[in-house]
Amino acid sequence: MWLILVMLCVLICAFTLSDNVYRMDLASEIEVIEPVDVQQICNDKKVYTVDVSNQKPGAHTLMFYSVHQEVEVFDGEQVIYKRNRCNSMFSHTTGAVYNLVSINEGTTAFKITIRDIYPSTRSEDIIFYYGNGMDIVQQLVKSSLLGLFAGAMIIAVGICLLVFWGYNRKDIVEHVDVLHLGLFSIIFGIYSLGESQAATIWLENRAACSYIQFTLLMSLPIPFLIFTRNFLQTKDRFVYKAIFVYEFVQVAGCQLMQFAGLAELKETAILTHISIVLDVIYMFYSIISLFRINLRSRRAMINLIGFLILIVAMSIDMINYYTSVQYSEGFAKIGFLVFIILLGAETARNSISKTNENKKISIYREMATKDILSGCYNRNAFEEDLRETVLDEKTSVVMFDLNNLKKCNDNLGHSIGDMYIMDAAKIIRSIFKHYGKLYRIGGDEFCLVSKSLNEKRFEQLREKLQNEVDFYDNKGTGIIMGIASGYSDYMPGVDYSFDTLLDRADERMYENKKKLKAKS
Repeated sequence: MWLILVMLCVLICAFTLSDNVYRMDLASEIEVIEPVDVQQICNDKKVYTVDVSNQKPGAHTLMFYSVHQEVEVFDGEQVIYKRNRCNSMFSHTTGAVYNLVSINEGTTAFKITIRDIYPSTRSEDIIFYYGNGMDIVQQLVKSSLLGLFAGAMIIAVGICLLVFWGYNRKDIVEHVDVLHLGLFSIIFGIYSLGESQAATIWLENRAACSYIQFTLLMSLPIPFLIFTRNFLQTKDRFVYKAIFVYEFVQVAGCQLMQFAGLAELKETAILTHISIVLDVIYMFYSIISLFRINLRSRRAMINLIGFLILIVAMSIDMINYYTSVQYSEGFAKIGFLVFIILLGAETARNSISKTNENKKISIYREMATKDILSGCYNRNAFEEDLRETVLDEKTSVVMFDLNNLKKCNDNLGHSIGDMYIMDAAKIIRSIFKHYGKLYRIGGDEFCLVSKSLNEKRFEQLREKLQNEVDFYDNKGTGIIMGIASGYSDYMPGVDYSFDTLLDRADERMYENKKKLKAKS
């Protein structure tokens, strides 16, 4: 938020200081020139005659904005500027471009030929500006500052959302609304930067830019639709699926028509705009549905505010597109920026709240399945897991028993007995933790259920276990520890349930217990 305020202050300074990038006193040198003659050669071609004989000294640049139109500028019979359509599988247009034409000194009049590539651009009037080339560029860049700022900030918000989702993805896997709002923001931010007046000047390959811009635009509705459904928790199935299928088919179909030469992306833009309108309608429907469930829903209220901002911003943007008006582009992008920040903040807040909720649930679940004293899983978890575990050739169990625990409790007290249990469990876990889950199934009994342990490896680990026990006994804690263990693996045709497997491991554990007592 502070960064936004700082950037706004910078923009205000850029607009108000006299020594800013664009000098206001030079703006008067840039003049609109009315053509002295306009000839309609055919339906898609006009010839403009421009007289500059009365222009001020130092003015030598003609500037005009063309939208998907071929351009030729003649000084007498000589062509001094030309912009032809591109012919590739990706584009057959010139794109939208500010044409900056350097006029030779002494030229008093010249002709501009404009040929429309698409019928939709035939009704658009061309406005010609004449003046100093640097001043013209500065004016265009200055008028784009607000839009550039908004586009950059929208991308920044999108990146923050993706970083937030990536950092917390283990805790908020189901919260795809954060992911898709981030993707939507980045795509829209890049799109808005690409359509700014500054980009129209700086990026020379306008045909490629036109293809990229239309592709970005048609990619926007899908992540926004997914975000809306997940964030507003809309329960319908048919409407969502119908819109999703339409948007997917629209993207694939328009690209195929472009590559096949059947229709340009510019000519199918109305289909993309239908997708955007469908998303807006679906969002409004989702907000109303949420209000019906909870009239005081914070999420619904924030989305309603965002929805109204979105409607205004989208209306301005579409008016710009269909009328080629450029002066309001910054205000439209600021509207989108406010909308994305509003929803992004609420989405992040909701995800954090849900994550904390999940953590609490996880803690409660852990408490219900863990033995507090030993830190191992308890008998309830043991019995539940056995019901869900499939017996196969990889299955094995190890039974553990703590020797002389009752004697320790009687002679040294239950607090020392509890220490015996905790320390023994810690030693067993440190050695067998990579081979399965360890359960405390009785007062002095533990069980390991494994899918990766064999008898040879068990004997090696049992020897390591005994070494750890001997080391513990030599530390002088007053506790003489003894941990008996027995291993059993699955036998086809014999073990039809865990009971026989556990019984066999239990028998071997008692055999080991006798050996340990005999040694001591």
